[in-house]
Amino acid sequence: MAQITIAKILECTKGTLLKGEETVVVKGFSVNSNKINNGDMFIPTIGERTNGHKYIDSALNNGAVATLTSEDIKNYIDGKVYIKVNDTLKAFQDIAAYMREQLPLPVVGVTGSVGKTTTKEMIAAALGIGRNTFKTEGNMNSQIGLSMMMTKLEKEHTAAVIEMGVSEPDEMDNLSRIAKPDFYVMTNIGVSHIGQFGSKENILKEKANIINGFEIENSKSFAYDLKDINCLFVNGDDEQLRKIADYKKYLNEKNAEDDNAQNVTAQSSTVEDSIVDEVDCPLSDKTKKALEKTKVITYGIDSKCDFRAVNIMTVKGQVHFDVAYRDKMEHIILNVLGRHNIYNALVAIAVARCFNIKPIDSKIGLFEYEPMAMRGTIEEHKGIKIIDDTYNASPDSMKSGVDVLLAVEGVEKRVAVLADILELGEKSYECHYEVGEYLTKKKIDEVVVIGKEAKAIEEAIKNDKECSIVTHSFDSNEEANAYLDGILGEKVAVLIKGSRGMHTDEIVEHIKSR
Repeated sequence: MAQITIAKILECTKGTLLKGEETVVVKGFSVNSNKINNGDMFIPTIGERTNGHKYIDSALNNGAVATLTSEDIKNYIDGKVYIKVNDTLKAFQDIAAYMREQLPLPVVGVTGSVGKTTTKEMIAAALGIGRNTFKTEGNMNSQIGLSMMMTKLEKEHTAAVIEMGVSEPDEMDNLSRIAKPDFYVMTNIGVSHIGQFGSKENILKEKANIINGFEIENSKSFAYDLKDINCLFVNGDDEQLRKIADYKKYLNEKNAEDDNAQNVTAQSSTVEDSIVDEVDCPLSDKTKKALEKTKVITYGIDSKCDFRAVNIMTVKGQVHFDVAYRDKMEHIILNVLGRHNIYNALVAIAVARCFNIKPIDSKIGLFEYEPMAMRGTIEEHKGIKIIDDTYNASPDSMKSGVDVLLAVEGVEKRVAVLADILELGEKSYECHYEVGEYLTKKKIDEVVVIGKEAKAIEEAIKNDKECSIVTHSFDSNEEANAYLDGILGEKVAVLIKGSRGMHTDEIVEHIKSR
């Protein structure tokens, strides 16, 4: 981890030194007083449930050399540094932004409604073939988590893949200011957090702000001989993201027409009206301006994208496909199932190409990629194939989980255990019902739903008179476990998925304990 002096922290936070020496060196940062390393600075954040200022003394006694504070200090501990700021979180973010600026490594920012963490992991796997690549730990993609990641960058790193998540309006601008990505990836626009944003268009507008932190005059990243810079990678098969690609095409055509009009004006006083129709794109004016200097690269399966997957097939637990790009073709093999992972691999290949890592090389990292725990891992226990996708859920990721269940080979029965998807607000019933409708078109034998909201999944299945899927509804994981004990056995594949707050990982553990 890079180190920083108290003097530099005072400079970038505009804070006031209450006690201690400016020459003290901070070796790391922590927001948890119980997880302090010697030499850390403690960041006492203020949340809905607790005020971190209560734990300043504990943090300093546990090894922290310094602390920020936005409150008055009554008693000081000798030998420790205290810095007064107006807002401790904002001050920490300013420190993180400064530390990122000191390192010239190119940063890839990853956002989207679904699949950010897996996409981040795959991009890092592809870049890792030719670069010393730093990546976000787990899913630390929030205002605090991303800032913490910036403070962990080292001079030895030659690339970084940073996950950027938002749950409220106006958050992405700040994340972009801190991380200052040189490349941007948008996986999809779904309904995650739609209760806070109101519509997919608003979600698109917020997440597209990822490009707002780019500084066109910043030449640091060029030191690494990159093929391109300031590139936005969008899923061309996503209805909302296609709007960005279409709008960029409109900008290019308009600029070309304007250039042509200037040439015509030089020869004639008569200029024809514009023949380019403006494309509707729900982006902020700031983002539209940034998009003018941003190269848009599309990836997908169904559309004519810059990087496109063709000849897709599943063979013995592996996904095979060819990536078609720039009149070239490369065969890719993934050891993870699901259509969504093809998208993840495509963008990983596209990003790596901008780092001068060819698909023939980046595909090696992708072949070696393994999913993180609780994110679609597949393991067998007493003949039962368990798909553990319990980390979190959205309607789109639930559908992707079902697709993985369908792709599992060597089974005679397929069971989907689906719990409530949270934070959908007024859209909850509609979104759950849509998942149920999706299931009616799939060859699933049985669906078990858990929770109040998930009952809409069962309702949709029952309303389809031609659907033969057996359904059961339970109010708790314990009730579901009791039922599953009687139906799970050899040659049965079971998918377990639900929002984190539903604790569906308990069901996985119960099945494994049998």
